[in-house]
Amino acid sequence: QGYTLLLPHLAKMKQLAQRLKSPALYDVRKGDTARAIKRTRAILALGKGLAYERLVISQLVRLSITHISLSACWEILQSPALTELQLAELQGDWIDLELLQGAENALLMERAMVEQTADEIRESSANFRAVMGMANPRGGSTGDWLGDAGRAAVDKGKETMWRYAWSYP
Repeated sequence: QGYTLLLPHLAKMKQLAQRLKSPALYDVRKGDTARAIKRTRAILALGKGLAYERLVISQLVRLSITHISLSACWEILQSPALTELQLAELQGDWIDLELLQGAENALLMERAMVEQTADEIRESSANFRAVMGMANPRGGSTGDWLGDAGRAAVDKGKETMWRYAWSYP
């Protein structure tokens, strides 16, 4: 589906991470480090869950979730009640994240999607207008025939310039 793919789960995952962070911070302040670590590890697990999504936006949301976890971890590290075992568990989760591999895979997918989209918009004017946002959302004339003709001429000029001057370089 390329760039038209809907990804409603990303916003929900980020919201969940934000909702877990506040109780984790509260747990740290009341001295329940074990519970705070459990919540923070859950946030990190959300980030790990997006590791194999090969879309740049998915990896950006993953980074955002990781950042949310980072602020909770920082508070946990300040707790005098933190044990070595708890610290080791948290450290293991951070090591398992592998953020760079996910980003590399997403950039490879992005390149493939750009090439596919470029091929599609080279093939048809309708695809070009749809991808570039030039399609009339009402599907027809606005009633101003002179304005419609002017817009159509400008759009066709942009398409022609793209197709013959910018598409392949």
